[in-house]
Amino acid sequence: MVNLDELDALHQQGKFLEAIAGCNDCLKSSPEHSECLIRRARWKCEVAAEKPDNEKKDLFAEAETDARKAVEVDPKNFSAHKAVAVALGKKSGLVGTSEKVSLSREVKEFAENAIGLNPKDSASHHILGLWHFNVANMGWVAKTALKLVYGGLPDASNEKAVEAFQNAIAHEDCPPHHIELAKVYQAMGKKEDARSELTACINGSDTLPSYRIAIEDAKKMLQKL
Repeated sequence: MVNLDELDALHQQGKFLEAIAGCNDCLKSSPEHSECLIRRARWKCEVAAEKPDNEKKDLFAEAETDARKAVEVDPKNFSAHKAVAVALGKKSGLVGTSEKVSLSREVKEFAENAIGLNPKDSASHHILGLWHFNVANMGWVAKTALKLVYGGLPDASNEKAVEAFQNAIAHEDCPPHHIELAKVYQAMGKKEDARSELTACINGSDTLPSYRIAIEDAKKMLQKL
């Protein structure tokens, strides 16, 4: 029987491949184990952070498959919905405008599903913040496609992005939340607020690959601000 605490401990120690291997073993005997599907999806997205784009694409596709299956077998599990939103959001960074716009609808849907099931989950608020920021700042070509996908322009704004990232930080203070909030403030012309968030990012924990990437990016942004 799988010990989820042991898998989580491996993840916290940065032993991502060992943690994923543990999920693989679990899913061989219990292919519909939602918690292992969710963890494998989430951890593959984390591993992808430091991989080249061609490897990222495969890992995000695998994560999406796991996450969608988790939703299918455990539809009331907020983490399953969040895992789909994360995988699709990551995938959208590697595709063209048309597919990016198409994916955005599901990203928002699954993020809001997760928040509805667990309003205190910081990552779900982070995903919703990214959705608002990315959609609000799309170019005219993308916005034309948005009208077709949504039947009009969706209700997205930088102000709502700020609110979502602030909610994320309130529930879990970590570098990725701060740097994304800084990007929104920068787009809004609020340099001092952006500088404050970048500083908070740089002073945050560096225990995960995504945290380290956020910190390094924040240092570069701060130099140019």
